[in-house]
This record gives sequence, structure tokens and C-alpha cells, in this order.
Amino acid sequence: MKNNTVIAFDLDDTLYKERDYVLAAYRLILERYGDYVADNVKSAFLSIAKPYEAFEYFCRQVPQADIEDIKFLYRSGNIPLEDTEGAIPLLEYLKSYGYITAVITDGFSARQRAKLSSLGIDNLIDAVIISEETGFDKHTPEPFLGLMEINPDAERFYYIGDNPDKDFYYPNIMGWHTVMILDNYNYNIHIQHTLLNPSFSAKTIVTSLSAVKHLL
Repeated sequence: MKNNTVIAFDLDDTLYKERDYVLAAYRLILERYGDYVADNVKSAFLSIAKPYEAFEYFCRQVPQADIEDIKFLYRSGNIPLEDTEGAIPLLEYLKSYGYITAVITDGFSARQRAKLSSLGIDNLIDAVIISEETGFDKHTPEPFLGLMEINPDAERFYYIGDNPDKDFYYPNIMGWHTVMILDNYNYNIHIQHTLLNPSFSAKTIVTSLSAVKHLL
């Protein structure tokens, strides 16, 4: 059954929780340098939410650490992830009803594609648009226009994301249906602050990925 609706998703903190990836990467770094790291440094390192701030702290505290090696470990994407948010059931549901699925995400290509593979959802996505590959991030219209160009017969577009700073502005302008997954427990890397400009806000807010199918 073919469906002329495109359902596009952000990746980080939408199809999975980015903090889970970050903590797993931190643990991988600690495995590499564990013999040189004091217990109090380990605890402090694991508590820093923003990766590059954490890496700078780690290198200050652990002279043996190599910042480029740490960045490589983090960017490589060789981090095991679990589908804690229910992405697989939702994507399987969408595919069963013929929806066209896509991911539009900012980041390094190898890392983002490895995340999709680790989650086990890469075979459920029809199109993947990554900023490093296109040269444009979601602060520009190009990623969204690119998805429209490869789906010229589509009648409706949805974008599901988490970050009002960049996820919804251009889709709103283009007439897409925008949906924000609410961060109920303040677990996301980026805070979902309230913006004065309504153009940046999603048209619909839901509390989980599973609720998306009820909007279609």
C-alpha cells in the first residue's frame, strides 16, 4: 500500500535519547584511560552533559589523554544503543501503512549512520539527510527542501523533533505538520525552552513517539 505522506524525524533525542549515547561514549573513553583516572575525576566526567566540555575537563585532569583520540572515539559511532523510545514499533507501523519515512539530522555522517544501525532502524528509513553530507544544517531550509525534491509526488510532510531552536522553523514555513516530543524529565541534551517567536514552535506537542501514529 503506497502512501503519499512523508514522515521525517530528527535523530538525537527524538528516535533515541542522546544522553544514553553520550554516557556510553564516556564509558568507552574511561575504558581506554581507566588506569590513569582517579575515581573523583570519573564521577565528575560522567556528570558533564555537554561532550566537548567533558573532553576538555578530562584532558586537564588526565595528562595521558589525547583529545584527538577522545574525539575520534566519540565520533566513530561504535557505541551500542537500545531502542528505549519505541522507534522500531513506530517505524514498522508506518512502513506497514505505506508511509515514506526519513531522517533529517545534523552531525557527522559516520556517527549518525552508525546510530541508525545500532538502533536497528536503518532498514526502516527510506531517506537519510545528514548535515555533513549535504553541507547544510537545520538552521537552513536546504535539508527540508532536499527531502521535498526527492519526494515530488508527496502530498503531506511531517517533521517530528525535539529542539525548537532548529527543528520546526523551516518546516513550519513550508507548510509541514510539525510535532515536538516533549522532554518530560529534562533528560535531553538541549533544553526545550519557550521561544517568543511562535514560528519556532511545533504545531503539535506529544509526550512519546508512540503518540505520533494517532496524529496521522
